[in-house]
Amino acid sequence: MRVLALLVALSAPLSAQTFVSFHGGAADFDLSGVGQTAVLEARLGVFVNRYVSIEGGLGISDVPEQFGDVFYALPSIEVQLGVPIMDSVRPYVGMGVGAFVPLSDPVPGRREVEAPRFEIDYDPPTQTTINLGLGLDAGVAQDLFVRVSGRLRGTVGDGPDFFTGTFAEATVGVGVRL
Repeated sequence: MRVLALLVALSAPLSAQTFVSFHGGAADFDLSGVGQTAVLEARLGVFVNRYVSIEGGLGISDVPEQFGDVFYALPSIEVQLGVPIMDSVRPYVGMGVGAFVPLSDPVPGRREVEAPRFEIDYDPPTQTTINLGLGLDAGVAQDLFVRVSGRLRGTVGDGPDFFTGTFAEATVGVGVRL
């Protein structure tokens, strides 16, 4: 009987199943060059049950790479396992997939370093990533919450256009349960 009650509790949905949040923060990167940059992201998620949620996100970042600045879209989808503490605090861990999608060719001269005097034919390819996330949601009003999160994105794949890279971000956001 206790096992049945536990299964019912695990599968019971939350009262507000869908949520949307907006985030801003900083990232350390090691792509075609290393450094720090800003990242902005919008996320949309749904609770599968009290402990599991699925979240999709779309971020943007202007990354100063070796051959010039590249503006990237950062789409992702992540499954999160969270344990509600009290009624308003929920730490979580997540794992998912994503991509680095270049939205521009490298633009030399926007960084503080001197631009190369010769033309480099470099077209950054789209790269698939594996993402690991860690965060904490804290309710501040009935359906409003703040979120502190960290995510590590690492490229996966092979081929002539593949490059290894990482993007470690820390963001703070605000969200609402719909």
